[in-house]
Parts: sequence; structure tokens; C-alpha cells
Amino acid sequence: CEAVAAQRRLALLSVEKQTTVIEIVLRQHLKNSQWQAFYNWLHLLPASERLSNRWQYWQARYYQQSDKPKDLYLPIYQKLALTRGYYGFLSADFLDKPYSLEDTPSVIDNETLVSLQRNKAVNRIKELYLTNRIHTARNEWIHTTKKFTKDQFLTLAQLTNQWGWHRKSIEAMAAATSWDDLAIRFPVAHQSIINEQAAVTSLPSNLIFAIARQESAWEKDARSSAGAMGLMQILPGTAKETAKKAGIKYKKADLLTPEKNIIIGSRYISSLLKRFENNRITAIAAYNAGPSRVNRWLKETAENLPHDVWIEVIPFGETRKYVQNVLSYAVVYGHQTGNTVPLLTELERKKPL
Repeated sequence: CEAVAAQRRLALLSVEKQTTVIEIVLRQHLKNSQWQAFYNWLHLLPASERLSNRWQYWQARYYQQSDKPKDLYLPIYQKLALTRGYYGFLSADFLDKPYSLEDTPSVIDNETLVSLQRNKAVNRIKELYLTNRIHTARNEWIHTTKKFTKDQFLTLAQLTNQWGWHRKSIEAMAAATSWDDLAIRFPVAHQSIINEQAAVTSLPSNLIFAIARQESAWEKDARSSAGAMGLMQILPGTAKETAKKAGIKYKKADLLTPEKNIIIGSRYISSLLKRFENNRITAIAAYNAGPSRVNRWLKETAENLPHDVWIEVIPFGETRKYVQNVLSYAVVYGHQTGNTVPLLTELERKKPL
């Protein structure tokens, strides 16, 4: 049978390459709505991958799509719905349950806090950052934190958050392997200008927050290898065109000013939403990969696909993860700003792509 023959061919590859090939085939079967073939290949994945939230979700979707008994897929959705993240939120939506945000403020050791507040190197970093010598501050950070413990990173995250250096707060929380203090990991930064632009463009503010968090983790001078700049990582050419259409004065250096970056970035998101019929899934994908690619992906779809399938089969792994992250971050920012929002709107859920 196909599965046996596939196993023989896969056995010639390294485990890593096997996983890559299997995932390519799995997505191809999803794209073509070949659910039984998908399920046959799913069991070729290494157990560690097969038991990930991603592939557990798709196992449940196979059971559901194939009209299997509910006791096969409901327990999977119920377990996933207890987790914060894209597949957890999808599962909660299926169950019509509230999202699990797992929001737990950090507990800081007072002795460590006092020690870091008195630490000369930490105070140098603070002074350098607050006087806008950010490059030097980053170098000092690398040197100073080489041998930091988890407790020190956890405490440093609180301090840098107070300074407003949110990128480093987020990095410090990751170094401490602490994921549940959402106030630190998802700071409500530049709230005034974001709310203002949300009103001007009729965008949900949580979407602007989510894209800025995903693009730069709030680092105002961020630059990508492709030349994108600032909080919302906008290419200068895109910014120039967007500003011209909106009647906004613009020069390239403006992209490193948070307020101007958010104004132009918000206008660009708004233009993409109009272009893609107010569907955030395709608009977010276009923000990352470009509108022409998204149009091509839509044309290449064998048939109209459910929203979750279309996202899963996005050909670029980076864009796939980007869309999933931004949609999830928008939910988190809805929570952070006291404005609970669904992962996907009713239009996005019901209109195939």
C-alpha cells in the first residue's frame, strides 16, 4: 500500500528530512481535501511531532470531517482548548468555550530585584537606553547578561519593562523560559497613537498591536535584511506609496519614529483589508508575503477551503507562522486592553478561501 511504500522511501532519509517530507505531503492532502490519505500519512510522523498541538488539532479535524464518533475528537479539542495559542483558540471556538489565556504575573524575588537595581552594569544599560544610545545599550546587555540566572532574567524583564524597552523585556522573559506574564510579554505600547489610528482607519486596535508585536517586538529602530524599518517593519517603497495615497508627508527617516511608523503601517493594513474584502487572514498574509503572492495562492487552491485549512497550507512556512501568530496575538491584545475578541470573525470563519 501507499503508506508502506512511503515508509520504505522515507527510511532512506534522516529523521529531520523525513519530518519535512511528511509535512509537505500532509499539507498537500489537506489542500486537496484528501482526508483519508492525510490520516494515513499523519501516522508516519515521529511521535514527538504527531503529539504537537498542530498535528493533534488536525487529527481531531480528520475525525470530525470523516464523521467519526465525537468521543474521538472532542477530548482532543478539549485538551487543546486549555492552551494559549492558535490551535488552542481554534479548538475553543469549535467547543464554543472561552479562550485559555494562562495569564499569570511573575513573582519576583526581592533580593534579586535590589541586587539588579544596584548593579552598575544594569544601570549603565538603563542610562544608555534612556539617552537613545540603543546600539551601545544592546552591546552592554550582551556582555552583562551572559551568565544571568533565570531569576535574574525574570527580574530584568520587569525592570526593562518599566524603562519602556519592551523588546528586551520580551527577550528576558524568553531567556527565563517564563511565558505566562502577558503584561510583560505583550505590552500595551504606544496605546494612544494606536487607538487614534484604529479610529481613523476603522481597524481593530488589537490587530495593529498584534502586527507591531510580531514584526518588531516593539523595537522602534528594528531593520530587516530586506530593508523593512521600524515598529511595523515597513519597506520604504511601500511607505512612500502609502503616505502619498493618504496625503501624509513622509521621508524615509520617519519610519524610525514610532508615531509616524504606526500611522503609515495602519494605513497600509487598512488598504490590504480593502483589497482582500475585509478578510484579515489574507490581508495579514499579504502584509508578510506581499499581495501578489497571496493572490497567486488563492488562484492555486484546488477548491474553496475552510479558513483553517487555507492557513495551514500556505506555501511559505514563515508566512504560515506569521498569520497564526498575528491572529493569536490579536486575541491576547484583546484580553490586554479589556476588549475580548474572537480569533476569527464570523465572516472569516464562514467564507471559504
